[in-house]
Amino acid sequence: PCPPRDRPDQNVHTTTDAVLATLQLTEVETDRYTARNLGGNPVVFGGQLLAQSIVAALRGNDAMAVKTIHAVFPRAGRPDAAVGIQVR
Repeated sequence: PCPPRDRPDQNVHTTTDAVLATLQLTEVETDRYTARNLGGNPVVFGGQLLAQSIVAALRGNDAMAVKTIHAVFPRAGRPDAAVGIQVR
């Protein structure tokens, strides 16, 4: 189990529907997407970013599969801003 957080407002319970909603990407250009964040946290959760990146990479690439993924999170993402994802 995770240790309790310092502030009561950080104890956020996320529903499955809320998590799945973050995987609904909006295409803004070819191979460029935006996505929303889960609310209630002081930063963006890295697992959310990885899942959104996989969903974006698989869009239009039905014959492909994800085998590995490597990521570096050099700074915290802002939970109040949309996530921008570019596929190469």
